[in-house]
Amino acid sequence: MKPTVLELRHLSLRLQGKPLLTDIHLRLHPGRVTVLLGPNGAGKSTLFKCIAGDLAADGGIELFGRPRPLWPRRELARRLAVLPQQSGLQFPFLAREVVAMGRIPHDSRQQQNDHIVEAAMDRARVWHLRDAPYPRLSGGERQRVHFARVLAQLQGEDIPKLLLLDEPTSALDLGQQHLLLQEGRRLAAEGCAVLVIVHDLNLAARYGDHLVLMREGRISCEGGAERVLTPDNVEHHFGYRAQWLQSPQGHRVLV
Repeated sequence: MKPTVLELRHLSLRLQGKPLLTDIHLRLHPGRVTVLLGPNGAGKSTLFKCIAGDLAADGGIELFGRPRPLWPRRELARRLAVLPQQSGLQFPFLAREVVAMGRIPHDSRQQQNDHIVEAAMDRARVWHLRDAPYPRLSGGERQRVHFARVLAQLQGEDIPKLLLLDEPTSALDLGQQHLLLQEGRRLAAEGCAVLVIVHDLNLAARYGDHLVLMREGRISCEGGAERVLTPDNVEHHFGYRAQWLQSPQGHRVLV
C-alpha cells in the first residue's frame, strides 16, 4: 500500500447554521489523480478550501502523516501547491516573475531557480509570455502562468507532494485543457498526488484514476469512472440521462 499523502476523517463544516460538509472521509495516495465531481453547490470548492487551509472545519486533516495545524507554513509549501480558480494578483509583474513566486519556499540558488522557472513555463506552454506584464494577459494565459507557478513550486526535494487544482481548465480552450491535465498525469507519474475539480465528466473519466462524486456536502460515490459515472448516478446528480459510447481512438465517451 502506498503511503497516504492526505487523509480526511469525519470532516464537517457548518456556516451560519447551514451544513456545507458532512462527515467526509477521503484518502489520497502518491501517483494518482483524484477528481472531485458534483453539481453546483455540492461542496467541492468548500472541501478544496478546507484542504488548502482557507477554511477551518471540524474533524481531522492529515497531510503527509502529520495533522495539518502542526505543519510550519514554509515547510508545507515545499510539499503542497494550490491553484485556485482565480487570482487577485494585479501588480504589473512580468509573467516569469509570477512563476518565480513558486520558488519562495525553497532555499535554492538563483541560477537553479531560473532553470526551474523556464522548465515550468515550457511545460505550461507559456515561456513565450515570459516578459509579458501579467495584468495584460488573457484569462487563459493567466491560468497557465499560475499553473507554471505551482509546477515550479513542487520542484525540489524527492519527497511526497500534493497538488490541488480548483477548476484549472475553466478559462482554457479545448487543446489547453488536455495539455494541462496531461501535465497533471505526468506529475502523478513522477510520484505526486493530484486532486482536481472539473465539471467536464469526460475529462474526469479520461484523466482521473479515482473519481469522487459529491452531493449536498457528502461523498455519495467514489471509485473508477465505470463505477462512478453510471447513467443512473449521472441522472441522479446532474439531472441528465447520459450513456457511454466508444470513440474511434478507444476512449469511452459520456454523451
